[in-house]
Amino acid sequence: MLELYDLPDEELLERYTERFPQLDVPAQMCFLQTMRVASDVETWLNSLLAKYNISQRRFFILILLSRRSEGWTPSELAKGTGVTNATMTGVLDTLVKDGLVKRKIAPDDRRVKMVSLTPEGEDAIYTILPDYYERVATMMREFSPEERTMLRNILDKLSAGLACI
Repeated sequence: MLELYDLPDEELLERYTERFPQLDVPAQMCFLQTMRVASDVETWLNSLLAKYNISQRRFFILILLSRRSEGWTPSELAKGTGVTNATMTGVLDTLVKDGLVKRKIAPDDRRVKMVSLTPEGEDAIYTILPDYYERVATMMREFSPEERTMLRNILDKLSAGLACI
């Protein structure tokens, strides 16, 4: 999360190029604005989820689980949310304790555990999603369909640039 609200302007960054010749001012301005927006989006999401007393990680796990009635393995959930298997085990323990998910043995391989939503978990995610979807639509309403496509393409390029670092 970017906790810097007083971002530098182009004039200040131009002065820094004397000392740091590798500084690309337009690139830095784009980066800082991207970080600012990403931070604001994360703050917005956390605020929304706080109304439902759920963290982002738990929210995204419930979303993944809602996609497949047969469930997911814990390692699939870990990969799908970008955490370690150990972290996923802890999160799942809490979700089981809260009655939102259940673990069961895979029907085709007794060595494999599957995780799926309980009826309470389904109720939880389906209570949150309408509010979430409505707010995302409101956030994006200023963009035309073409601009949304352009934004997605730009974000894909940004992700590709991150992969090169």
